[in-house]
Amino acid sequence: MPELPYLKLAAKQEIAGLGGQDLAFTPDEIQAYLAGNHQLTVTLEEAQRLAAESEGWITGILLGTHTLWKGLLRSISEAKGTEAQVFAYLAQEVFAQQPEATRRFLKATSILDVMRPAFCDALLEIASSAELLESLEQANLFVSRLSGEEKVYRYHALFQEFLLQQLEADGAQAKRDLHTRAARLEEQSENAEQALEHYLLAGSEADSVRLLEWLMEAAYQAGRLVTLGQWLERLGAEAVCRHALLLVMSGRLCRQKGAFDEALAFYAQARQLCLDAGDRGGEATVSIREALVHRYRGALDQARQICEDVLAHYPEIGGDLKTQAQAHRILGEVHHIAGQLPEAKRAFRRSLRLFEQAGNLYEAAALLQALGTTARRMGNPLEAEGHYTRALKILQQLGNRWRVAEIQNNIGVGHYYQGEYELALQILERALAGAREVGHHHTETAVLASLGDVHVDLANDRQAQQLYQESLEGARAARDFVLEVYVLCALASLYRVDQAWDQAHALLDEAAALPIPDGPGYLRGLLAFHRGIVLLDQGEATRARAELESAERSLQAAGAKRELARTYLWQANARYRSGDSPAAFDLLGRAIDLCLEIVHPYLFVADGKRMLPLLDEARQYDQRHREWLGQLLTRIHQVNVTPLHQPEAEVARQVRPPRVEVRTLGAGSVSVNGSPIAHTAWGGPLVKELFFYLVDHGSVRRESILGTFWPEYSTAKAKSVFHATVYRMRRVLPEGLIGYNGPEETYVVERAADTWYDVAAFDDLVKRARKQDARRAELLEEAIAIYRGPYLSDVYSDWAAGRREQLHQAYVETLVMLARIRVDSGDPGAGIGLYRKALVEEPYREDLHRELMKALAGAGRLAEAIQQHQALVDLLRRELNTGPTEETEQLFRSIQSRPGTSS
Repeated sequence: MPELPYLKLAAKQEIAGLGGQDLAFTPDEIQAYLAGNHQLTVTLEEAQRLAAESEGWITGILLGTHTLWKGLLRSISEAKGTEAQVFAYLAQEVFAQQPEATRRFLKATSILDVMRPAFCDALLEIASSAELLESLEQANLFVSRLSGEEKVYRYHALFQEFLLQQLEADGAQAKRDLHTRAARLEEQSENAEQALEHYLLAGSEADSVRLLEWLMEAAYQAGRLVTLGQWLERLGAEAVCRHALLLVMSGRLCRQKGAFDEALAFYAQARQLCLDAGDRGGEATVSIREALVHRYRGALDQARQICEDVLAHYPEIGGDLKTQAQAHRILGEVHHIAGQLPEAKRAFRRSLRLFEQAGNLYEAAALLQALGTTARRMGNPLEAEGHYTRALKILQQLGNRWRVAEIQNNIGVGHYYQGEYELALQILERALAGAREVGHHHTETAVLASLGDVHVDLANDRQAQQLYQESLEGARAARDFVLEVYVLCALASLYRVDQAWDQAHALLDEAAALPIPDGPGYLRGLLAFHRGIVLLDQGEATRARAELESAERSLQAAGAKRELARTYLWQANARYRSGDSPAAFDLLGRAIDLCLEIVHPYLFVADGKRMLPLLDEARQYDQRHREWLGQLLTRIHQVNVTPLHQPEAEVARQVRPPRVEVRTLGAGSVSVNGSPIAHTAWGGPLVKELFFYLVDHGSVRRESILGTFWPEYSTAKAKSVFHATVYRMRRVLPEGLIGYNGPEETYVVERAADTWYDVAAFDDLVKRARKQDARRAELLEEAIAIYRGPYLSDVYSDWAAGRREQLHQAYVETLVMLARIRVDSGDPGAGIGLYRKALVEEPYREDLHRELMKALAGAGRLAEAIQQHQALVDLLRRELNTGPTEETEQLFRSIQSRPGTSS
């Protein structure tokens, strides 16, 4: 072959290079090549697995001529989906053929995800790692070099797993020593997270705790909550419970998820450790964390009392600026929720100064965000924008993506207030994507509500309703009662537009039942406002005016100018409808003045499109606001109005109805034609729960349903909520699935041939197994396979708990029936396994322990039978302070007396 000037040709782009990806075979090509060249027939699925598991090495396997590759090829193709034969072949043909020094190197470096020659030299105290890695790569021995100037390598995933198994054979201590040495080296190189990883794998609690306490605050502030939770979980609950700082961080993570009871439990343990150590400063810090949980769960008085007590009676925190700042921040939030905006602003400013003095940028950004929200509610949009912009810069600098999404939500709402709808939607969609990308559901929930508000103004009521429903579900999961009240009111307003009065009032009743602070305040005012406008559109003018006047008092006390302006507008509408035009125009003028004060020109667009006669007549009467009213009318007419529920076009009748699959053994799920119905599509967990109730109970009278789900409600209110729930259920399910018998007032899920229900299938299989002998074992096996877990493990209602226990007992008995069949048919091993499975479900059932002892003894496994008896003795003594029955003891003595048992 002639010499070619490769570099010159490449520089002129007259020659191209081929890498592994260029030579990679597709699954179809693999099938064809194996059939034609190696007489091997593999399915497309096996060819896809071969390509995927080989990570590109398939090219070398297929094109190579060495017997090693051809043997490996046949081994992989014959493995049929398991790695066992691949590993066996690697051990025989690859690993075993290497020199001893190479084998030692391969095993020791298998603990590393990436291999740098210098690091490997230091880890193994050798000087030949570079040469070894290069030779392994050149020999295609499952080592690949990563792209980049530095020589960095990694093992093929399957090969690394194989090497780790070989290392395990040398003993656990050898592996721990390697991880410890690797951790020390990473620490020396200031790679703290990599060091922590190795300390955790080495089981070094002291070093793991030391590094975790150093790393965790930065990880928290960067929004890496999942990673932080994984570190704590891997460290182990026992280790965490010995360290106050780790307990506090565990509580903070629980609070972020809305698991308030779990958070308080962690904080209680941390506070006790501080008390035992005489650390009053630490005790005060933990108390403030508890106050924050109480603030989020709505116990505002308790949160305020804790903060005031700590600030007044713990001089030990005099030098702890962060704890002082956190206390003032919580007090500010309590004032904010109560509608005491000036007091909230003062507390937030005091907290901001303290956090800035402490150099805590993360918390400073949170205070700037709080100040921005307060300024916006007080009618100062420019001040709010300034606070949000400062907070955004800090959070982008810190790299905290979910907090960035929160600020983007605030900024997007600001553009919405100015009528910049397209820009608002763009920013809010980015915020939503950011929150979902990092899995921060609470931020996602808030953004969904903001998007719903924008779509209401754009008259996209259907889309707004869907967004609000998703937001409501998230608010409930996060236990954010403030956002829940807001979204319930927004949804009630949509039902008002559709003249669905019962549904609107039911939603407002739900909001009123939440822990809203007593006395005038923002939430009380918001609820009264929405109740008033529903009543007004319903035709109950007197009650409507009373509610709107109550809203006015609460919102004035709260300083909530935006909502107060809307209240004046609707009061004007009420007066105009009653024929009192002068009073209406006066109230409308006050609404416009307030709207001008807070610089919110588009505030009345959504409401105003239903008050056109009032606005048009006022424009003729009110000379001072004529121009502004003309601009408002222009904005309103630019929006296309679409009703919430448009008549659906008649759908062509389907030849074949959709297949509905209902699974309740485990977490509940419903699929239609193979596609699961998303959790958020139901419009709330109660809708989904009611469907499962109907599926399981067959035909049910409405009276029984109301007594099961809403026993505390009046009959009228329960019916209203029930009909709203059924309405949402029918929207998400195939047409005709929910049946209703008018004369009987019964509801039923029409379970035809196209509907499969796992509980019904389980019950049917067990029932058939009891009647048949020939296929009994086969039927029981099918039933056991269907039982994937406790019935509706994510539903905690009484009706579900009773059904759960009933099915649980049926499952245990099914296991026992099949175990007896297996033992009696000469397969004691299978029977023993089934008895053990039953004991996992019912560990205190002494009869099952006896059955297992008999099966073990019958199989000649006398020592295990005696061990099982001892396990039962220990369990009963430890948990119930008792011993086995005489029947069990007689069986034990009988087994113990058999030949072959040691005394």
